[in-house]
Amino acid sequence: MGGIGKTTLAKRIFNDQRIHEEFQLKVWVCVSKEVKGIEILKCMIREIGGQYGDAKERSELVPLLKRLVKGKKFLLVLDDVWEESRDVWDGLLRVPMTDGAHGSRLVVTTRDGRVANGMKAAKSHQMNKLSEEDGWSLLVKQLAPNGVESEIKDLMEIGMQIIKKCDGLPIAIKSIGGVLCTKGNTRDNWEAILASHVWFMNGLSEDVHRAFYLSYEDLPSPLKQCFIFCSLYPEDFLFYQVDLIYMWQAEGFFKGKGNFWELGQLYYTELIARNLLEDTKSSFSWERCKMHDLLWSFARQLGKDENFFLREKQVLTKSDDSLKVRRLSIEGNDVVKVEVIKNEKGVRTLVLCNKRDVALHDLCKAAPKLRILDISKSNISSLPDSLFSLVHLRYLNVSETMLRTIPNSLGNLRNLECFYCTDCTELSHIPQSISNLRELRCLSFTNTKVKAIPMGLKNMEKLIGLYGFQPYKNSFEGFSSIDGLESLSQLIELRLVGLESVSDRNIAKRANLITKNKLRKLYLFYTLFSSEEQLSQTNEKKMSTEDVLNELCPPRSVNVIRISGYFGRYLPNWLNLGAAFPNLKYLTIVKCACFERLAPLGQLPNLDILQIYGAYSVVSVGEEFFWGDIQSRETVATSCLTKPAFPKLSKLYFLDMPNWKEWQWNKGQPAMPKLTKFYIIACPQLISLSEGFSHYVTSLERVNIKGADNLITIENLPTTKAIVISENPNLVRISNIPSISFISIKECPKLRTLENLKSLQRMQLVDFKMKALPDYLMTIMPQKLAIKCSEELFRDIATQGDTGSEWHKFKHIDKVMLSTLDKSLYATYQKTPFNFTTNINKSPPRLLDDDNAAEASNQV
Repeated sequence: MGGIGKTTLAKRIFNDQRIHEEFQLKVWVCVSKEVKGIEILKCMIREIGGQYGDAKERSELVPLLKRLVKGKKFLLVLDDVWEESRDVWDGLLRVPMTDGAHGSRLVVTTRDGRVANGMKAAKSHQMNKLSEEDGWSLLVKQLAPNGVESEIKDLMEIGMQIIKKCDGLPIAIKSIGGVLCTKGNTRDNWEAILASHVWFMNGLSEDVHRAFYLSYEDLPSPLKQCFIFCSLYPEDFLFYQVDLIYMWQAEGFFKGKGNFWELGQLYYTELIARNLLEDTKSSFSWERCKMHDLLWSFARQLGKDENFFLREKQVLTKSDDSLKVRRLSIEGNDVVKVEVIKNEKGVRTLVLCNKRDVALHDLCKAAPKLRILDISKSNISSLPDSLFSLVHLRYLNVSETMLRTIPNSLGNLRNLECFYCTDCTELSHIPQSISNLRELRCLSFTNTKVKAIPMGLKNMEKLIGLYGFQPYKNSFEGFSSIDGLESLSQLIELRLVGLESVSDRNIAKRANLITKNKLRKLYLFYTLFSSEEQLSQTNEKKMSTEDVLNELCPPRSVNVIRISGYFGRYLPNWLNLGAAFPNLKYLTIVKCACFERLAPLGQLPNLDILQIYGAYSVVSVGEEFFWGDIQSRETVATSCLTKPAFPKLSKLYFLDMPNWKEWQWNKGQPAMPKLTKFYIIACPQLISLSEGFSHYVTSLERVNIKGADNLITIENLPTTKAIVISENPNLVRISNIPSISFISIKECPKLRTLENLKSLQRMQLVDFKMKALPDYLMTIMPQKLAIKCSEELFRDIATQGDTGSEWHKFKHIDKVMLSTLDKSLYATYQKTPFNFTTNINKSPPRLLDDDNAAEASNQV
């Protein structure tokens, strides 16, 4: 049954911390009815962290995946497998995945019991519908802030009747919750939902719950169009918010209703709030979503009068000749037959999904009224002249193709509003005529070879998003430099690359970023030189780089800033002006090797996430990080007594800082009261955490420290619930963390002391070099302990009896699991009632501690 919560449960398992600790690789694959083998293989390679380059054939991708998986313990989730797609494992993935380590696991979600049987599942879990009580709890979470039931308790009787109509399906309850959220919690509104005629409708498909139709019927007309539009793309397609807004605009869904960008964001937010789109945001700065498969099917049914969908070897057929094809989505790898659309002159949107062979010239001639053309991920290497005769075209996406050049006839598309060339890795040339595209709202050359854009960028005054723009070194050789941004006052998202090419601060000043009051996201990328290459730049080059960046001060409106590859000796002056950026929430400084001091980022009033990565030259982090230089500290001294630095920071990352030695933060400098997650990775010279950190960080829940070679102690963290430490060779002591419930210790050979870990429930110990278990195990009382060690130590433990030197170190713990790296050898121990199992033939004799001895005596 669809919508019962299979995927939700699988995601909870997939994202569980224990799973993260157990498996080296985790891969999630959405399968659906039709197996798209090439896309699945590419998806898996990406998720594992590999790169497939130009590989496009199964014969190329399978060996690559096999190499990436070899010897590693993995968890693979195949979500939404149908009887028709059951062969995805045996026919596609079994061969490359068989080289994974022992103990790897495959999880499959399906609504068809035949799939579980056919795939010979070792264990099956049948999902049940929600009880009325659980359904009510789910509805409360939808409607009441913080799940406080008292706010709608008076409506419970009506609510339970609505729950009954949802038949225990979580997705139906969430859909109705989305409707009720917009109505207000009054008896009249709830009774109107309960009495809706939709509950009594006939003729709906079996997969369409009436709650979906009620939710759809409640939408304003423009949102209905936006919802149905999303079904043009394949099941489980991942949308970026910005892409949807540009396509909705190209379709004319916002016509005459005001600012399309603001409307688009409102529509997107409301569809998410109504649970008609599912938020899958995985990056702190990019909003993404997908449709549940049942809602996707429902939307396709709703749009059947104007939207048509062709899969491989299908022919376009209509039940009624009076129906007009407005949108056409074609899936599969067959060459598209132009006859399919040549008689449908009114086609406005053409989406080619997962197609490699595209007869683009004929397609464009057959659909002269196209507004949207998405041919991304096809194998085209050039664009035909017929495409540039599409005078109504608003949206053109040629991303991830082999496109090399763009003809000068591009300038004919004078109504074009969005042009995506993202990841066209062979594209190197942009024609002069691009300056004619004055209606452009979005232009992307991210991850291409385009090194310069012709003069005329300043003419595109309606641009909202500009991505992958590499400014030319000057403004008088026929190409656009950074001063071409001067007239682009509507910019909301800006991604600049290759900034080192600009050396004249006056050109940068003319860009006038500070006046662009709509700018929200700013990415400032330099070519990623190595640390040594950055440090070896001349002082003159470093100074000019500093001067240029100082002139690129963003406006108050910005909420995301990322600086990457910058090799100036100082961070830009404008980062010292915390109060000047009241909306900044996400700041990332990546691989900037030359600056020695951090800016006073503590003065950013609403900063939520801060990442410092690759700050090679930083040796000390001190007061300047919180308050700035002496003059700045004097200015804020009075307010500091009551107002902490970093007042809203929730996540802090220090990554790859090889020369960072000390963190000076003393008592009397309150800061980071809302910090919940803290990461130190690859900071080998750091000696200790600061006194102020332990004293003032009072909301901390998770700490992850890896590769801090000189760190000796971790202590005095009263609120921390989880700690993951690994590869810290000189760590000696962990103490006074009373709230901790989980700790993972990997390769910390000198660790001797664990003290005051009162709430510890689970522990993981990983060390394949240790010759014996650490003595500190005898001083702690977790409920569960997992040990991964060398085969030699494992055999010593698993084959010795109660006189053995290792057993007394853990026999007081309720449950212990031991294994080697690949889990080819394993053992489990349970204290009460006593149980010991192992896959080594020789098992140890039963240990009799006081409790077990009494139990044995009673049994005798």
